[in-house]
Amino acid sequence: MMIGGICQMSLIYIRCAGVVQIRFFNSPNVLGNFAEHTRTLRLYPRPVVAFQLNSFMKSRLVRTKFAAKLAKTQACYLVTSTD
Repeated sequence: MMIGGICQMSLIYIRCAGVVQIRFFNSPNVLGNFAEHTRTLRLYPRPVVAFQLNSFMKSRLVRTKFAAKLAKTQACYLVTSTD
């Protein structure tokens, strides 16, 4: 059956793929419990949330290269001037 030009089977596939991705990223050895390692720096006018890479990596039971690289892409590196 077509819904707005999109096959109903395609919609089912997209929904299932989304659920699978969420379960994968929330698994214990990937990004599970990542919220414990975030800090809200500002809420207004736009939320700014920092991901704490070091504490996150120390909390991993099994440290994999994939999880380390993925976490590094999400980390916020603050550079301060010494002037």
